[in-house]
Amino acid sequence: MTNYTAQDINEWVSKYFDQFQYLVVAHTNCYPKDKSLQTIFSQQVKRQDLLEKTLIEVSKTLYPNEPFLPRDFRDEYGMLQFSTVEFNSPNVRSCDTMHFNVMLGNLPKEYTKEKLKEVFLETWNKKFKQSKDVWVHSVEDLVNMNESTDLPLSAFNRYILKDAYDDKSKAWKVEGTWDVLNTWLPSSKLLTRR
Repeated sequence: MTNYTAQDINEWVSKYFDQFQYLVVAHTNCYPKDKSLQTIFSQQVKRQDLLEKTLIEVSKTLYPNEPFLPRDFRDEYGMLQFSTVEFNSPNVRSCDTMHFNVMLGNLPKEYTKEKLKEVFLETWNKKFKQSKDVWVHSVEDLVNMNESTDLPLSAFNRYILKDAYDDKSKAWKVEGTWDVLNTWLPSSKLLTRR
């Protein structure tokens, strides 16, 4: 069995960089400081499920007259999703919350980051009672945060895979940083059709 590294994940996802449009940073209401790994992992799985449901609700708003288009024709209309989880360890500050970093793509051009944040918060915070501390950045925002000297690849590595670079086991452990359950990227064959 091969253990993935952050570099392996990066190489796989790099095929999709030009299609990502937004980064959503969604904080939970889980404070993992000094909790057991079993408790943290249990809370992580619960929040992964809530994130999945939130992303489904977001996808229903992409095409107002066709809410199930992204589900029924996912290869063409579904959101590209790549998700990681951070602060899923007891070795964090007491004020730190477990949170998800979700790169999204294949959203209609008229779907703004303000609309994305509004719809995301409606489900994440109001329905599922998770933190209202949710940030939405466009890929351009991420590049501009470093005085326009960044490439999308650098921003991706800094925000999404930093834990996997810091701790190699976070790239391949089930309780690691990669949120495989909330990742959906089409096969390369589908990618070439876009």
